[in-house]
Amino acid sequence: MNAKELSNLIKTIQRHHIGIHGSFIFGFDGDDRTVFHKTVEFIQKNNIELPTFSILTPFPGTPLQKRLEEEERIFSRNWSHYDMSHVVFRPKGMTVRELQEGYLWAQKYTCAPRSILKRLLWGPRHHFLYFLMSNFILRGAQMEVIRRIKKEELPISKSQSSNNHQCPKHQ
Repeated sequence: MNAKELSNLIKTIQRHHIGIHGSFIFGFDGDDRTVFHKTVEFIQKNNIELPTFSILTPFPGTPLQKRLEEEERIFSRNWSHYDMSHVVFRPKGMTVRELQEGYLWAQKYTCAPRSILKRLLWGPRHHFLYFLMSNFILRGAQMEVIRRIKKEELPISKSQSSNNHQCPKHQ
């Protein structure tokens, strides 16, 4: 299914007064550093009411973990990082840092009040208060994840951290 077909299905669902909680995973082998900007653009264009993100995580005992082990791409055994918010393997189409920073950028962009209001006010407006409250509750959790990860591992320059709407290296 391509993006246009998916957009049409989303519109059909929204016409039936059903809100969309979209979950997006970054880090698949086909992903490159443009995936973050394209995903956020898709979310905004389709007014996905409640977007969430995660990083592909090779949990122990899964076929993904087995494959990445065989390819010697898993670099972390720190189980506290197996939370779908930390990169623990070497992705194919980008660097570890690009995957981590792109994930953080997508989180920060979509949980910005301006982005939330744009999706909800220009979207179908079904269950507006529910999705407004859900977004701001989720925003609190997302901002905590962003703060924790940046503090631990990714000191970002002031120019990058002050620009909420510029995707890192998306071109």
